[in-house]
Amino acid sequence: MFFDNWNELWNILLKGIIIYPSVILLLRLTGKRTPSTFNIFDWIITVAFGTLVGSFLITKDISLAEGFLALGLLNLLQFLVTWLSVRSKAFAKLVKSQPVLLFYEGEFYPKALRKTRIAEVEVLQVARQNGVGSLALVEAVVLETNGGLSIIKKVDGHPVNVLENVKVLKQ
Repeated sequence: MFFDNWNELWNILLKGIIIYPSVILLLRLTGKRTPSTFNIFDWIITVAFGTLVGSFLITKDISLAEGFLALGLLNLLQFLVTWLSVRSKAFAKLVKSQPVLLFYEGEFYPKALRKTRIAEVEVLQVARQNGVGSLALVEAVVLETNGGLSIIKKVDGHPVNVLENVKVLKQ
């Protein structure tokens, strides 16, 4: 009922002891971007990594070599995609979303809110979380590629120049 034999439990324990530090080493070798910056592509890879490690740990038919090959392949593919997306704007556009302007100079952009499925009240919530007491103090709100909302506060006498690559869906 609980398990068939002790060998299976020892197999999972041994694989876990080997694979856990190996995954950490693999992620460290490919750079800090892999575990830290989550856009949709990174999220998919992270889920695939977790699924692969989980399957590797509990499936006795997967050898150490097969597990390492699969993890290495996913890591290599992610490295190639991020490497290409930094060097090619066309490739980056293909695999990554673009930030979207949701609010600008006192005006919500309804088309952008509908397309991104974000309600005005969610924008207000993020403003409050950022210590903003009035949208009159906000120059812009941007939905970032990682799904987070950025609040850009007004700066006296200085033009806002962080909106260069932001997609505008006004009406």
